[in-house]
Order: sequence, then structure tokens, then C-alpha cells
Amino acid sequence: MAQAIWWLIREQRDDGSWGGLPLYPNIPTDEPVTSTGWALTVLCSYAYNLGYSPFQAPFPYTKNVNAGYNYLFEQTKRPAWDTEDTTLFVYEYTDSPDYELFGTAAALMAVGASRTPEVTINYPDNPLVNGLTFLDFTNLMVNYICHSQITNPADDLYGGWDANESFNGDIVRALSYAKAFGSTIPQDLFDRLNAYIEKYNDDSWEDGSKMQKFAALMVEMEFYGDRLLPDSRAESALEMIQNIWGSTVDWQWNDKQMKLLYALMRAFTCFNIENIDVGAEIVNWSDMISNQILNLSVQNYEEGYWIFCAGGDRLQSTCWALLTLLKAGPYYDNRPPVVEADAESVTVSEGQTAQNTGTVSDPDGDALA
Repeated sequence: MAQAIWWLIREQRDDGSWGGLPLYPNIPTDEPVTSTGWALTVLCSYAYNLGYSPFQAPFPYTKNVNAGYNYLFEQTKRPAWDTEDTTLFVYEYTDSPDYELFGTAAALMAVGASRTPEVTINYPDNPLVNGLTFLDFTNLMVNYICHSQITNPADDLYGGWDANESFNGDIVRALSYAKAFGSTIPQDLFDRLNAYIEKYNDDSWEDGSKMQKFAALMVEMEFYGDRLLPDSRAESALEMIQNIWGSTVDWQWNDKQMKLLYALMRAFTCFNIENIDVGAEIVNWSDMISNQILNLSVQNYEEGYWIFCAGGDRLQSTCWALLTLLKAGPYYDNRPPVVEADAESVTVSEGQTAQNTGTVSDPDGDALA
């Protein structure tokens, strides 16, 4: 892992950004905002995994982290339609609203991965962000993403953002970082997303995209507030993943599916799933996925990177591999526990219990039916 991190550091550009090769002929840029968001998320996750702050010694890459965030601050803009100064987006090239959205989602994830909502941005070169706290910044990006959500109930994609479920997954995975960060998520966004989940949590699409679809849907369900209970839609989505995983289709176990492995990791970790049932066999998904990344995927061991994959160049593929190995995701600091509604007592410390009278996190004692 250290070799891959060092490769990532060497790939940073003089302006603080990261970028790779253009993905498609009709996209002439290498999406530096998106790549920078992924790279910063990796570095912050790696620092905290080592027990360090990404902004302080002894973490050796603090200058790289600060330079990356400064690049995102430099690329922050306000859309022309926002006359009330309630939104911000982050993107270097502004020819495509879609890519403005994906860049903003990546930046949102990166800021959430910092775990520092109270930090004040000191970047006088861009008055739009200078003086904001990181939490203020995330709230403005969340508002932009909410504005970009499909709001017409007659639209087939109502409640989502894009026809590609992988992109929808990216957006909600970023929003989950914002939620853990303390950002205010508009209720309208949740309501529309719930309608989208209800519509698409079914056995449609080809096998090749179905695994990605249900991995994204599980993260969307957890973000909305679902719990993994018997006969729940989250359990239904998990069963679909298990059925595909245990099938004879082996497309998912090749070196072109690094983003899928990352999406599966996020789906399983957000519901604290350790083992899955595939073909009457209980397997540890983390062991299988880690083995796939470390031993069965094409990695340049001398340089440290993984090769390009479906939906990403070698830089993004390497970021997805590292985030998956780190089991990186939103950090809920001091998140209040949820207790059984009908439990007579709750554990308050090791070996001690107290009467269940309802808590701040569950004032009515009905968190679970």
C-alpha cells in the first residue's frame, strides 16, 4: 500500500491537482477536479488509518493534502442561476453540467474525508470560499447537488441524477460523507431519493451492471435511513448481490472492475456486513475482494499503481483499490447508539445496564420496530 501511496504523491501536479488520461474522445480533459477529490479522500483515509491527522506531522504528506484542497478552492464557482448565494460547485472546465456535478461530488467527498468541519478556509485568492468553515463549504455544495437532482415526477429517473447508476452511487456516496460531517441535507432530497430507490430496487438490467446497481442502491438506502432488517428492501438488495456473486458469471472478478469492488465495499461496510452467503457458502467478502485487488488484478509493483479499469484511468483505479483496501468511508464521530424499542434496559458501560427510557438519539424508544 505504501508504494501505491507514494506513486499517488508523485502524480500530483504543480498546481496541487491530480489527473490521468482522457477517458473518452469527446471528453478532452482528464477531469482533474474529480481525480483530485478521489486522491484527497485516499490520503485523508490513509492518514487516519495510521492514526495521524492528514494536516499535521508526523503524517509525511501534509503539504500534498493542503495543496490538493487549495486546488479545489481555486476551482470553486457559483452558478449563474444562483441569485441568492446558496450554492457552490467545483469544476475546472464548465462546458458540461453533468461533469460539474460529478466534480462537485468528488470535492464534497474529499472535504468530508478530512473529518474537520470546524476548520476555516484561508484562501484569499477565491472570495467565494475564503473565511468559510469546511462545514459551510459542504453545505453549499450539498445545495448544488440537491438543485441538480431530477425533480420532475414524470421523469423515469425522478429522484436520481443520472441514468448511470454508478454515477448516482458516486453522488450519494459523497452525500453520505457530508451527512456524517454534519451537513444539513434538505428533506426534499431524501424524499425524492426514496422514490428513486423504490422504483429501481428490482431485478432489472443486465448482470454486468446489476451488481453495480445494487451496491449503489444499498448505500442510497443507508443514506436515506434504512436498516438491514428481515424482509427489508436493504435485505432484498443484499440478496441480489449475493445471487450474482454466487452465479457462474465471473465478469466481476477481473482487473477491469476496480470501481465495482469499491462500490461493494461501501455497500457492505455501511451496513456493517462482514460475511455474505453465496451459493450456500458463507464467505468473508473483505478477504475475497482484498485477494482480488492484491493478487489477481494487474498492478505495476515497481511503480505502485493499478491499471485502468471500467469507468476510470489508472489514477482513479488506484484510488478505488486503496480506498477498498482501507475500507474507507464516512466517519461518524460520537454517533448516538440506536437501541431496540422494546428492550427493558440498555448497556451504558461494560457490564452495566440502565432502564431504557429513550435517549437523545431515540427519544421515543421506537428506533427499531
